[in-house]
Amino acid sequence: MKLPFLKKVIFSFLLLLSFLIFLEIFLRLTGVLYLELANQKLTAQLKTQNTIRVLCIGESTTFLGGENSYPSQLQSILNTKSPDRQFEVINKGIPGVGSTQILKQVPDWIREYKPDILVTMMGINDHNNLIPFTMNASEKERFFNIKTFRLYKISVWIIDTLYQMKEKQKKEYSSNTDTPNTTSKNIKEPPQLDAFTRKLTQSSPTYQKLYIYALTAESKNYFKEAEQIFHQLLKMNSDETLSIKIYEKLANLYLRQNNYNALLAPIKSRLYNPYDSKLAEWITTLCKTNTSIEELMHLLNDATANRPDHPGYYHLMSGCYDELGDLENQRRSEKLANEIRQKNYNPTTKENFKKLDSLISEFNLKALFVQYPIRDLNNLKIVLSDLPGFNNYYFVDNENSFKTLTQSQGYDQVFIDRFAGDFGHCTPLGNKLLASNVAEIILNIINKTK
Repeated sequence: MKLPFLKKVIFSFLLLLSFLIFLEIFLRLTGVLYLELANQKLTAQLKTQNTIRVLCIGESTTFLGGENSYPSQLQSILNTKSPDRQFEVINKGIPGVGSTQILKQVPDWIREYKPDILVTMMGINDHNNLIPFTMNASEKERFFNIKTFRLYKISVWIIDTLYQMKEKQKKEYSSNTDTPNTTSKNIKEPPQLDAFTRKLTQSSPTYQKLYIYALTAESKNYFKEAEQIFHQLLKMNSDETLSIKIYEKLANLYLRQNNYNALLAPIKSRLYNPYDSKLAEWITTLCKTNTSIEELMHLLNDATANRPDHPGYYHLMSGCYDELGDLENQRRSEKLANEIRQKNYNPTTKENFKKLDSLISEFNLKALFVQYPIRDLNNLKIVLSDLPGFNNYYFVDNENSFKTLTQSQGYDQVFIDRFAGDFGHCTPLGNKLLASNVAEIILNIINKTK
């Protein structure tokens, strides 16, 4: 009797295993078919003899702008200036990532789009990126990581959907429950919590409730009450992550009230990372309004003294002096930043450029390396100088042309922010100049190969 039962168990197991394998194969084939159909417009069309395909890779400085992004304007400029050819420019910028994440995608992009020219502008987001790209590791991960299986992804999606439904029911229940009045303004808890509030679950219930009250007070424009609660929260909990977020909330309150002097405390809370976008935003506000400049420079000078090999603080100072119209100190800060960059390099960026160099050689591509606006091109060349393909590279210089444009048109006409300290994301006008500089080099390449 036991043997037939065991056979049934084995048969059932094999049947289930076969079904799962079949389902996995079906899902993978379906995914491949979907991607092929989705990319048909870009990949199915065969390039004619006079069609030149350009692939632009980078982060938000490449991606942003839509029709006014630099890759989009680059295509228009190239087709206008060289009407006897057809140029296709593909924008593969990925916002908010470093060169490691970008490079993971590059081999697939090259195989998919089959570009003739590769245009690269990356590295600005590598300040917190300490893991270099490893080709072999990524290949192993692709095939042997359970997270890549379609069944795993669908299971996670189902579980996450059920969780979200449960959380929604909880919120609907809590929104129908009255909360006690705790302030003279009769402030009640909002029915929904933001993403950060959910991270406060490890703190005390009192801390969580006060934070919610502060958010509600802010939403009702009870700024003084919100400030008082946020300051109380800073005293209650010394956790660095929570404190940084509270200071960000305070900074938003100060900005809404034009209380710029008070921004010094939030600035101090984020000085550990000179590439923090909020830090750059707050410093720019003080410099635009010429507020607390002496105190601000004291903070930045202390930061440079503690980290003398970090150019980011000098970029922040350079941008601030530029807003103030102090060209002498602006140039001095810029010079100090360049001196540091000529002696130091980001090992992650350098390693990823080395991997990119091998891909350029493998696929026999023409390669353009673009320096960021305002920045010195020599700093980029130093990082790339020992790569095997260096002598075959083309470079795009965006230093003097952008400085001239900002001086004639004003910084705000060229950039929408100062996320990097001395420069930021481009406006349509800034992207047009960037595209023009890239187009000039591409057309020179094409004319040489006639």
